[in-house]
Formats: sequence, structure tokens, C-alpha cells
Amino acid sequence: MKRLLMPFIRLVRGERKTHRSLNIIKTIFVNFKALPFSQARHLPIFIYSGTRIYHLGKITINSPQVTRGMISIGKIDFKSQGHGKIFNLGEIRFEGPVIIGGGVIIENLGCIILHGQNFISEGVTLLIRDRLEIGCFSRIGFRCFFMDSDDHFTINCKDLSIRRNKQPIIIGQYNWIAGRTHVKKGAVTPDYTIVASAHTLLTKDYSNIEKYSVLGGIPAKVIGQGIRRIHNWEAEQQIYSYFNANPDKDIYIADISPEEIDDYCLSNALHF
Repeated sequence: MKRLLMPFIRLVRGERKTHRSLNIIKTIFVNFKALPFSQARHLPIFIYSGTRIYHLGKITINSPQVTRGMISIGKIDFKSQGHGKIFNLGEIRFEGPVIIGGGVIIENLGCIILHGQNFISEGVTLLIRDRLEIGCFSRIGFRCFFMDSDDHFTINCKDLSIRRNKQPIIIGQYNWIAGRTHVKKGAVTPDYTIVASAHTLLTKDYSNIEKYSVLGGIPAKVIGQGIRRIHNWEAEQQIYSYFNANPDKDIYIADISPEEIDDYCLSNALHF
């Protein structure tokens, strides 16, 4: 019996200092309401204060390893504004660890699939009627807006045609979506895409762009190519140290061969 209660004891005793805004009651409720007991007993979902749950819907974890707090929803940060909200009449599927920041609004009538190692930053809004899929290691900047539907139908007065009003949004792996990006229905980004400029508008399928492209603008277009985000935290520390030691320098040249770029960008990637 004590072994079964240990996750709750740790929450109350050992974790209070490091998770001061953790809402223990909502955390227990969500885990045991949404998940099978074999998963819920590990308390894999942490719900933080300021997250309002209007409808829980279907939540599934499809991951080979289920660990305590692997999914974090609503933790307040300096960029958080207002309450986070969950209104889920569809399915939210987690396929690995995910962090969802404070003030995030989730209104889902379809299916949201998060493939793991995703960070959805503060103030993001997800209004999903069909499907949203975010590839592994893709990160969404603060106050982005995703909507896969027009929510209303329109009719062409000449030929009386009525178009479909919703299409899935598919974000590839290792994407980096800049803050305040607006993502509309039918938007598809390939792996390793960077949306670099704030207030970019993604409106279509960009699958045909070159690998390692940078998008920006309204509507979005390719503004750079051959650019990758560095997920290697050790390399980032070296780069920070270089620029701190050389305030007059604007360029750092990595001491690697072109063949080592993949390993340089992906090794030591931070896992949640």
C-alpha cells in the first residue's frame, strides 16, 4: 500500500519546493480520470495552478516509457499571461515527453498528436477541429496561434460551390516555430524547418521546399536555405562562451567538417 502511495507522498513532501505551482488535486484527477491505472499510478501528467479544465475528453500516452511528470501542462513562466484552458472533446495523444507552458489554450474537437520532446511555449492557442500533428523535437514559440478550420462555410455566389472548411496541420520533426506565428488549416512543414520571423503566416503545404529552409513573412515564403537549429546544448555553451569572450565578433566558425554537421546539431539534445 505504501508503495502505491509513494508518488503522492513525493508530490506533497519532496516536490513542493521545486514544483511550487503544481496543483496536486488536478494532477491526481487528470491522471486517474484519463489514463489506465497502470499508467496513472506513475502520475505522468503534471497539471499546474492556473490551468482550467472545462472538458477533459480522451487523453492517451503512447510511449514505451511512462514516467512521473513526463507531461507538464500550465507551469507559469515570465511570459505567461492569463489562465491556461483545456476544452477537449476529441483526443490528445502524447507519444513522448511534452512541456506545455502557462496560459496555453487548447480547444480540441479533433485529434492532437504530439510525438514527444515538444515544447509548446506560453500563451499558445490551439483551436483544432480536424487534426494537429507536431513531430518530435519540434518547439513552438510563445503566443503562436494554430487553427485548422475556418469554423464557418462560405458559398460561391456564381457556381454555388462550398469548399471544405478544415484541413489538418502537420508540423515536421525538429521544427522551430518563432513566437506569434499564425498557422492556418492545411499548413504542412517538412522536417528541420525554421520559421524565423515573428508574425509569420503559414497558409499552405510547404513540403516541396528544400531541407533546412527558413520561412518568414505574410504569407510565409522561403527567406533562407541550408540553415539548421543547433539542438546540441554542449555546442551552444561553447558558442555562448566564444561570443561572451569576443564582444567584437559576430561570427563563430564551428570547428567541424561538413560531414559532421548532423552529429554537431543533434548530439546532446536536451530531453525532457
